[in-house]
Amino acid sequence: MDDERELMEIRDRAICRRYRNGETCQAIGDGLGLTRQRVHQILHANGVVMRGPTTDYSKLYEIIDALYAQGVPIAEIGRQIGMSRSAVSKNLARRGRRPTRAAA
Repeated sequence: MDDERELMEIRDRAICRRYRNGETCQAIGDGLGLTRQRVHQILHANGVVMRGPTTDYSKLYEIIDALYAQGVPIAEIGRQIGMSRSAVSKNLARRGRRPTRAAA
């Protein structure tokens, strides 16, 4: 039982580190097979201050643009940043990019 508890503590520390490094709860959960809600619970239990909604999306746009320019499929971009394929596609279109079906 101690080994299991130790593994969970290691996992929880990794989740906290990833979140503090800017990953979303959804992206972390997807990578570990956990729900977004469970990741949020773990962060809360470890005293991590949660990020609120932000109005400065410039960093997110930079990431989307860089990945899209590299030819990364829209669905994969969404998976990496915790957004749906549709949301990424709409974001690109609103900012003058014209995603193609082939890139999706």
